Amino acid sequence: MDLGSLRVLIVHPWFNIWAGSERCVEQMTELLPQADVLVGVITPEMRDYNAVTRRARETWVGRLPGARTHHRWFLPFQAVAFAM
Repeated sequence: MDLGSLRVLIVHPWFNIWAGSERCVEQMTELLPQADVLVGVITPEMRDYNAVTRRARETWVGRLPGARTHHRWFLPFQAVAFAM
């Protein structure tokens, strides 16, 4: 199977630090370079951290007041945002 022909969306709840799950997203983007990356919330410090965070699109949840500082409180909204 040719993975390059697949249409892929990689979803992550937030990029607020660069740790284990974020490194997994990085590995997935290396395996699937055509994949889009969608993140619920990206903190300003992480926006230009590396190629993965620069390429990630943020959902509308990240624009809600307080979402970037208290991202865990907004987790229930992310299910709706990712479904759109």
